[in-house]
Amino acid sequence: VLIGHYPRLMPEHAAEACTANLIVSSPVAFDEPPSAFHLYQDDPPPFVAVGLNPAEAIQDITTAVAKQVYHVAFFAEDLCTDEGQPLADIVAQTKDLHRHLRFHAICGLFPSGVAQVVDFAAAVAVLVYEWYIARVALQVSTSQAVPVVLLDVVLGVVLSRITEGLY
Repeated sequence: VLIGHYPRLMPEHAAEACTANLIVSSPVAFDEPPSAFHLYQDDPPPFVAVGLNPAEAIQDITTAVAKQVYHVAFFAEDLCTDEGQPLADIVAQTKDLHRHLRFHAICGLFPSGVAQVVDFAAAVAVLVYEWYIARVALQVSTSQAVPVVLLDVVLGVVLSRITEGLY
């Protein structure tokens, strides 16, 4: 399945250049849809991705096990939301569907407060590294390298907003 900007903007080229069985050339709403196993025809995916909505997740996992897909990946910003109760409910109600059923956490391992601190620390580290590169590469003083970093940040934000407006 080929989905994204490439098949949306260049569907003919994508159809000619890619070996995908299905090319999705129009926008798709991903508002927690149920798993679309029919897209895979006779060759099921190696895992099913689910959110933390227990009703939908349990339905998706049950369908996956019926299709012999035994790996479940949880995608959520915060797996510990509501003290982990949605996750606990999903696992408790599906763990006995098959003896080879395995659960994986792809993201959201940190509570949102911790994730924000880690994100902030990473952003500061990147800015300091960028400042160092600008200072050394341009052979300028500390104070002269700061505007270079600020210009890069401003350009990045402006270009990001422009490209988001295209879609």
